[in-house]
Amino acid sequence: SSSSSFSSKNNTTPKDKPFATSSTKKFSSKNSFASKRGSPSGKAFSFGSRGSSPQKPPSSSSTSPFRKGTTTSSAFSSSSTPSSSPFGRKKGANSSPFKSKGSPSKPAFGFSKKPVFGKQKLPLTYISRVESFSACHRLHSPHLSDEENANVFGKCNNPNGHGHNYKVEVTLKGPVDPKTGMVINLVDLKRCMKRAIMDTMDHKHLDLDVPYFKDTVSTTENVCVFIWKKMQEELPSRDLLFEVKVNETDKNIVRYRGETME
Repeated sequence: SSSSSFSSKNNTTPKDKPFATSSTKKFSSKNSFASKRGSPSGKAFSFGSRGSSPQKPPSSSSTSPFRKGTTTSSAFSSSSTPSSSPFGRKKGANSSPFKSKGSPSKPAFGFSKKPVFGKQKLPLTYISRVESFSACHRLHSPHLSDEENANVFGKCNNPNGHGHNYKVEVTLKGPVDPKTGMVINLVDLKRCMKRAIMDTMDHKHLDLDVPYFKDTVSTTENVCVFIWKKMQEELPSRDLLFEVKVNETDKNIVRYRGETME
């Protein structure tokens, strides 16, 4: 009996205490699980006594958005966490550039208010009228000798002169009056051209009957400038006059718009 009792005490194998041995090793080492997971803090989850909830480690900022147990500073974090918006707006929950329902923030795109337009602009148009007159002249400059005049002007320097059937086109430029629908009344333009052109030069000898050409050569260029000056005197506004065009012949045409140079 003594031998049997001794053998029963000594025949106790480790299988009789499986939970005590394994549980002691499993829960006594708190850092074994953390070391296997590779946490930078040394422990990801610590286990206390059996039945207690796991305790999370203190939060630490990290630049990687894929590491477990860390908070990230990603630009696309949830609205509850303040983050910097990729569009450069203020930090906060409502940092989206697109306006949603109930959002107090202003939209980043479009007008916050309706655009205000100025007064309606008037159309700017050109209006022309043509008149024809007949006159004679002689191309002779008082600043040149008779020989020089003959060489420069040729047969147009004939002492008895020669004539042309001139055609004059006067062009005005201005806004259309919203009340009348006109830049100028054509009746008024006709009267101005009659006084400036027809009454002054039609069936006249330009060098003898028009004082302007007493000391000025009556070339088509100077005739065009003369008509420009006379039209400015007759028109209700000098700014209306845009261009004067004179056809001496079908092939010889002169235009003048008031430009000068030194």
